[in-house]
Amino acid sequence: MMHLLECKGVAPVTFGSVLAWLLSDARVGANREQRLAAINAHREEFYNARPGSHRLPKIIEGNCKRDGWANLVGPAFQTATVRGAAPFFRFIAHRYCATMHVRDATLRAVVAALDDLYNELYDAPMFPPDPTVARVRQLCLDFGKAYQRMRELSRRSGIYAFAVTPKTHKVQHIPKLATCINPVRVQVYAEESMMGSVTSTWRGSKHGRYREVVQNVVLVKQLTGVLLRFELDQ
Repeated sequence: MMHLLECKGVAPVTFGSVLAWLLSDARVGANREQRLAAINAHREEFYNARPGSHRLPKIIEGNCKRDGWANLVGPAFQTATVRGAAPFFRFIAHRYCATMHVRDATLRAVVAALDDLYNELYDAPMFPPDPTVARVRQLCLDFGKAYQRMRELSRRSGIYAFAVTPKTHKVQHIPKLATCINPVRVQVYAEESMMGSVTSTWRGSKHGRYREVVQNVVLVKQLTGVLLRFELDQ
């Protein structure tokens, strides 16, 4: 979970993308400097009213992009901080994107689904009951639909936000994990090598004539690797 969502994962991309939209929104302020100041003022107000929660540090312009794409980055934005930022970004999205315009409604939907997904899994036991798994599945679908819509809206507006990465796809597999065991109860840093392996396979497979079927190619390579490890162990 932490490597899918928090550690260079989907959550900082989502939150950075929300910032990208707010920093281009005249409702927040007259220019980017004023808009960022307004967001930070709301951040102080939000966390002062909620002592004891993971406090999101002050956001500066350099925290809003990675490689040209919207992303919440910086040494101060670690796993627990990113996870704990979900309620704040839900609050700020509802604060400024309050209309029924498709952009506002979709932006609210994407952060609400992510925040609810966190709440559902962190409140669930080691082995989630069927109703919880069903709720997690629906939240992942809601998040994925809203995320893809925001990607298209961002593309049309010329905003480099809501980038679609391999981890974005993997989030849709969380419900399958939850049918076996609650993924937040078993998350460890040992997952990092597995995530790196899949990412390396993806990067090495997305070129030339294989680009159109890259997902199938990556899955076959990963499955082949697992089978080979079983054979070598024997």
